[in-house]
Amino acid sequence: MSDVVLRPAVAGDAGMVLAWRNDPWIVALSAERKTVEPVEHAVWFESVLDQTRHLLYIVQMGGEPAGTVRLDRAGEQAIVTIFLMQRFTGRGVGVAALEAVCRQAADRWPEVRTITARIRRDNHASQKAFMKAGFTLVSTVAEEPRIVVMQRRNAVRVAA
Repeated sequence: MSDVVLRPAVAGDAGMVLAWRNDPWIVALSAERKTVEPVEHAVWFESVLDQTRHLLYIVQMGGEPAGTVRLDRAGEQAIVTIFLMQRFTGRGVGVAALEAVCRQAADRWPEVRTITARIRRDNHASQKAFMKAGFTLVSTVAEEPRIVVMQRRNAVRVAA
């Protein structure tokens, strides 16, 4: 989907991202199902702007902010997290954003071999989007039976 663009998050996005994160619809779909306090969010947001360990993007659809997609690197693995505001779901925006962030991971972190997502078992729309973006179901989390794990191999890019 060519109308979907990822732009790196900047410090000025913190308030917008907090409002999105605490949107009742997003909270209901999140693994924790809780809102985030502003102070907690401010500390977290500042830490994820460190692009050596995190890649945080604002997902834009037709130039309009639609949500976020984030990668957190841990050795040869990265964890992906995405959320879109409700009016942008079901339109392929999430799939395009996931594909784009996986390309970013390949470009920025060639040592990352696997990208992993933890998704609520009852969030079938999210699981379907991840599958369309090349992720496969790997397992459930024994200590958290409501969570499924999906993974995608990270394609290492080689300069031509």
